[in-house]
Amino acid sequence: MQGYDTLVSALEICFDFHSARVIAREAVSAAGLADGAEWNEDDLHRVAQRLPLPVAELGPVCERLGVALPATAEATSN
Repeated sequence: MQGYDTLVSALEICFDFHSARVIAREAVSAAGLADGAEWNEDDLHRVAQRLPLPVAELGPVCERLGVALPATAEATSN
């Protein structure tokens, strides 16, 4: 199962150690999830929707998490 550590690892594709953790904690908090829990696919989608990232950075992160880009990100990339 995936969880907070997976999210941080995915964010480290684009960000340094500290920044990845700050962004992850903010997105997890906004999604109403616990950072120590294991997440299902719906939870991963909720977190991805709350990542404050431009599409260029969000794409690789979502790919690493195994989720599609949030619809709002796809709409703003065109």
